Amino acid sequence: MLNIIALILGAMVGSFLNVCIFRLPKEESIIIPGSHCPHCHHPIKFYDNIPLISYLVLGGRCRYCKKSISVQYPLVEGITAISSLCLFLRYGLSWSYLFYFSFVAALIVITVIDLYHQIIPDVISIPGIGVGLLGALILPHITVFTSPIATRLSGGSLFVIATL
Repeated sequence: MLNIIALILGAMVGSFLNVCIFRLPKEESIIIPGSHCPHCHHPIKFYDNIPLISYLVLGGRCRYCKKSISVQYPLVEGITAISSLCLFLRYGLSWSYLFYFSFVAALIVITVIDLYHQIIPDVISIPGIGVGLLGALILPHITVFTSPIATRLSGGSLFVIATL
């Protein structure tokens, strides 16, 4: 039963990640307005906003304008759901699960935004540094010694690539 909850939680988080992916590059609020069709901007009813299921039921189209909705939406929801389940199977209900799931969710948003816009939003990457260091203090298998080294190596390598 907990495995199903982890899967559903992942799909729900994936739905929110789609909002972040769509709105962060435009510097729009991720809270207001609520979910709406990217074409006609009609608000989406709660029963049309069920991760994965609504996309299938509606045939990948908006209920109102009938325009096609990107396959990105169910893909992100599905990948996030499977990631949540895999992490839950590995770590159970623990701080490690929450830490790694947050990390994977951030990576999913960063990856998709980068694919479309070739940017990595600071609003995700900069807090991620702090969360990583906090994880080093809370989780015993991530040490305060390795976390700053990993941060410097990954950030340094990105800096070198950006300056070339």
